[in-house]
Amino acid sequence: METLIHADIFFFITSIAVVVVTIALCIVTYFAFKAFRVLKEIGEIVRDEAKLIKEDIDGARNTIRTNTKVINTIIKSVAGMGSKKKKTSSTERNK
Repeated sequence: METLIHADIFFFITSIAVVVVTIALCIVTYFAFKAFRVLKEIGEIVRDEAKLIKEDIDGARNTIRTNTKVINTIIKSVAGMGSKKKKTSSTERNK
């Protein structure tokens, strides 16, 4: 009879423990899904911002290429004028 009472106590405590663990797992699962939803939104924001940054970098690269061509043209023009002046000034010295 005494073992039957011990078994009843064991099953009662085990039942309470199972209910408590189940409730705890439900709470943890709820917050985990909530956190995953927030992480998903953050990932989407990061992806969108990365696309915008890539577009900005591409635009900057194109601007630099365009400006480099313009600057090279200006430098060649200035260098060409400077070399002509040097040639005329050296011929004038010989006279």
